[in-house]
Amino acid sequence: MSRAILIGFCFMHFGFTSASQSKFSIYPEIGDSVLHYKKLSKPYRLITGNASGITVIDYVVDGIKYSIGDYMGKVFFIYTKDSKFRSPEQIYVGEYLKKVLLVDSKFKVSDKYQGNYEVRLKSGWVAHFETNDSLAVLKYFTK
Repeated sequence: MSRAILIGFCFMHFGFTSASQSKFSIYPEIGDSVLHYKKLSKPYRLITGNASGITVIDYVVDGIKYSIGDYMGKVFFIYTKDSKFRSPEQIYVGEYLKKVLLVDSKFKVSDKYQGNYEVRLKSGWVAHFETNDSLAVLKYFTK
């Protein structure tokens, strides 16, 4: 199971839980230092499938909730399931896979496990779809 799927599974089942969500004015990128985010928002541990766990920091930018993973002081994933989020391709949580493929049929689609799909977008975001009544619905994004 890929890191993104495992992280997404944990968030889908345990949610965006931190009581201290801080508002930020900048978007972190993979590899950025998490020091600034740790000062403004309380990190917490999310236990993953292998019982190891990752440090997660929740934050809000422009009214949209995100979570970042901290690995050795650097951002190693970004996650959101906020319905207000729009990828640069204007794709959002709740859209159907069929509709996303109409936007650009060249998107790389991977069937990761049991009818759940990942679509790698040109912007670097990965859209994660779950099959619901035979239609694949976008549930969350990771980067």
